[in-house]
Amino acid sequence: MRLINCHKVNQHHMRLDPSPILDALQSYEAANVPKYAILSHTWEKIPEGETSEVTVQEFKRNESTQHNSQGWEKIRQACRQAQLRNLDYIWIDSCCIDKTNVTELSEAINSMYQWYSGAAACFVYLSDWEGLNLGPCRWFKRGWTLQELVAPRYVHFYNSQWAYIGSKDDANRNQLAKITGIDRELLGATSSTEIRYRLSRTPVCQRMSWASKRETTKIEDEAYCLLGIFDIQMPLLYGEGETAFIRLQQRIAETTNDLTLFAWRLQKGMAVKHNPKNIMRFDPISKRCGLGPLGAVPPGPHDYHGILACSPREFASGGKIRSSHNHLYNPEFSITNKGIRICASVLGNGPLGVEFLPLNCKEKTGSSEILFGIFLKWVGGNIYARAFIDRFTGLTEKHMP
Repeated sequence: MRLINCHKVNQHHMRLDPSPILDALQSYEAANVPKYAILSHTWEKIPEGETSEVTVQEFKRNESTQHNSQGWEKIRQACRQAQLRNLDYIWIDSCCIDKTNVTELSEAINSMYQWYSGAAACFVYLSDWEGLNLGPCRWFKRGWTLQELVAPRYVHFYNSQWAYIGSKDDANRNQLAKITGIDRELLGATSSTEIRYRLSRTPVCQRMSWASKRETTKIEDEAYCLLGIFDIQMPLLYGEGETAFIRLQQRIAETTNDLTLFAWRLQKGMAVKHNPKNIMRFDPISKRCGLGPLGAVPPGPHDYHGILACSPREFASGGKIRSSHNHLYNPEFSITNKGIRICASVLGNGPLGVEFLPLNCKEKTGSSEILFGIFLKWVGGNIYARAFIDRFTGLTEKHMP
């Protein structure tokens, strides 16, 4: 882990010294990391399409250009805030990770949650805050900043002039919960153990919903930015596209039997973009299902699909869903080379002969609690496919068998 020596950065700046900042970037093994602060921010773009952030190579050379002047000022101000809190070191993603080194980048992304969790303080720089409310800030719309809000014990917000706004565990907590959908108690947790415990007790679909309205520059990062939220690691394969999110769900399935992993649905106005390998198309002539061929008619919500989602956006309605009982009592399921194997009871006959798989989760509507499930279609043998992916189905508790 590389850390910036705040004293050396600010001392160099005060001397207006253009020479390289010797030893300002220092590497530490996990067992010997000193107390440090950490910065959370959005990367600023400039008209030329480049970024104004300082890379690790530019930092080592103390290279200041017309493009990265804002980035240098951000580093100096972050170092200043760290020193005001008696912290000599700070971690900043732009200049503490060598993104040209694939191995280092993969290790950093898999370690990111732990690094934010281990920080003595996290500074959130909101460059576009206008003093009204936090919601419109870009920081709340980026995928990577989700774990940067959740993981640290102490998060402090600053505006574009580095004036202090507040922290996540004070009066801002209600506003933060409303903006992000994250539970107030989780936002108020002040120990890494409590944060991880509350995360583990939060249904999978609810954690996914926190990311449903966030964006990443690369499609694979929709999955990679959630590794820490689900306490898992996996290899990074940039170029795999939406398969990254499928792999994420498969890894989650290896660590929990929380059935809300399957509590997703196609949202209104959302196009179906599933990989053909994840689509079962019904042939009305043979009355059998088969894989949708490449180049065929675009898939629709009434085709049959695999049981896994293709994007966090499909979990947008999962924020209000709660597990109906401890998921440890759910049936176990596992990944096989044919799909998900699960031993569970399906209920009744729905439209067009589909059946209903309860997910042991619920949402309170009025005086009733609706128990959610998904539609499945038998496609032969002991194989089922997901049907009607644009909806859930449910029963009130009094109608359960």
